[in-house]
Amino acid sequence: MSWSLVPAARFPDHAAQWDALHAAGPASPLLAPDFVAPLLEHFGGGAELLAIYKDNGRVDAIALLAPNGGGRWQTFQPAQAPVGLWLQRPGASMAALGAGLVRTLPGFNLLLGITQLDPELDPRPA
Repeated sequence: MSWSLVPAARFPDHAAQWDALHAAGPASPLLAPDFVAPLLEHFGGGAELLAIYKDNGRVDAIALLAPNGGGRWQTFQPAQAPVGLWLQRPGASMAALGAGLVRTLPGFNLLLGITQLDPELDPRPA
């Protein structure tokens, strides 16, 4: 059970993992890899990371993240995307996933913003 980070430019290498996790949930078209890849290609600045959480070889969460100033990261969400680019397996704990991700991101991190999630797809943590 751990997060791994790769440059977001490698999204095409991991698109099948993104797609499989996307299909395991409500499968919003706004989170489909065919929508996500062009957002990253045309609106990414180059500093974004692809974060992948695996448990026993199974992807349980995957997200595109962007630095947001010193000690802060947030889900990549250009103006053209109405939701933050975060997927998790139904039933997974967003609070636990987020806490582990903060410890994995490079640098000294104070905050992880998981922006604009659809509450119909991802209920808010308590």
